[in-house]
Amino acid sequence: MPDLYNTVGKITVREAWNTPVLKYLNQKYNFKFRYLGLPGEDLHDVKLWKDWIEEVIAFELPGDLVPSDPEGRKKIEKLRRNMLIQQIPGRVYFGAMEDVILLGQDYDGEKYSHKKLITLCNLDFCDEISSPVQTSQKGKQVLRFQAISHIISEQYHIYKQDHEHNYFMLLLTIRNQMKSDRLRQYLSSGLLAESNSFLENCGGLTNIPATQLCIGTATWALKTFIYDFLKKDFYGNRISSLFFPTVKYLGNPINKGSTNEISSPMLHCMILCRFNDNELGPVPASYPDDYLTRVSLIHADESKQLVWQPDLGEPTREKINEPPDSLMWLQKYEKYLLSGVN
Repeated sequence: MPDLYNTVGKITVREAWNTPVLKYLNQKYNFKFRYLGLPGEDLHDVKLWKDWIEEVIAFELPGDLVPSDPEGRKKIEKLRRNMLIQQIPGRVYFGAMEDVILLGQDYDGEKYSHKKLITLCNLDFCDEISSPVQTSQKGKQVLRFQAISHIISEQYHIYKQDHEHNYFMLLLTIRNQMKSDRLRQYLSSGLLAESNSFLENCGGLTNIPATQLCIGTATWALKTFIYDFLKKDFYGNRISSLFFPTVKYLGNPINKGSTNEISSPMLHCMILCRFNDNELGPVPASYPDDYLTRVSLIHADESKQLVWQPDLGEPTREKINEPPDSLMWLQKYEKYLLSGVN
């Protein structure tokens, strides 16, 4: 029975989209994953990928309760207990992931640090990317962008010190939602040329509603922003990347059962990253180079099927003979990104 965060769509993304790629990378290239993320107390993804994971760095919030309340520790205690039961090595930090990473310690004062490259970052957020998070010292703040950039930069600095591995997988899940004025602000300046061109082809900022909450209605714009934000961070840290198609699915409704219940459309991004070995060599590459303008949106429906679902700006008349297949997508580009991987 799916729980609050483990809906049919979520299960489909994990099992039919992520797993084939992670399994292939493990079997063909002997990838072993050091996992950093928000696995939840039931460890659904970690248990599924357990044979390929050598260490877990997890984060758990106390929910709506203050950290000092004993009730607020039930989730983290269950998470730690389940890691012991499953014999999964690693550690769990108490607090918002963004706050712990940027502050360098969790609610209990435990220092956050690691010296090895994180080869599987699973940033699984249940809310929008611009949502504020509860910090231990300064109330609620918008820290997610800063935290993601910090993780990517930290990866680069670790790689420069220790060349044990030169790859990592980034999984990012967010609610397909944002206030229209905020989205317009984020897209108003500083975009890469390709992002700006795609945005204009979609009608520009005027095609984003002026004053309303965009809930699953401006996917093309949010896709552009996420792609632009990540690609600039990758470029600045000498990282070449392969962007997989973005998957849309439904999470559990917000305020379920109440009169103001609203749907919770989600977006899931998967990117394979590799550091450029020669800092003086060619600029980092991004594959495919026409990612924004090709059909790259998929829907995971309630029947556990993955289907192409083009959005504004994508060639809706383009005939795609094959169903969405993450492994086939990887195999088209692996010669560019995985040759001589370590």
